[in-house]
Amino acid sequence: GIRDAQESRGLGDVYKRQVTTERAAAEGLEAAKMESDAQITNLKRRLGDLEARSAEVAGERDNLSNQLKDRVREVEVWRTRVQVVEANTCLLYTSDAADDLLCVD
Repeated sequence: GIRDAQESRGLGDVYKRQVTTERAAAEGLEAAKMESDAQITNLKRRLGDLEARSAEVAGERDNLSNQLKDRVREVEVWRTRVQVVEANTCLLYTSDAADDLLCVD
C-alpha cells in the first residue's frame, strides 16, 4: 500500500520502486510480444503448409477426376460395342429333335 513496513527514505525511494515496477511490466510485455510473434510465425508457417498440401490434394483430385472420366468414356464405348454386337447377333437353335425330322431313314 502507501505505507510500507520499512521506513521510507523519501521520494527517491518511491521513484526507484516505481521505475523497477514499470521496468518489470515492460519486460513482461516484451516477453508476451515475443511469444505472440513466435505464435504468429508458427501459425503463418502452418497455414503455408496447409495451402501447399491443399494445392497438392487439388492436383491429385483433378488427376483422379480425369482418370474417372476416361474410364467412364471407355465403359460407354464398350457398352455401345456390346449393343451393336447384340443387335447383329442371330441365335441358331438346333436340337436332336429337329435333326430327326430332317433325317431320311
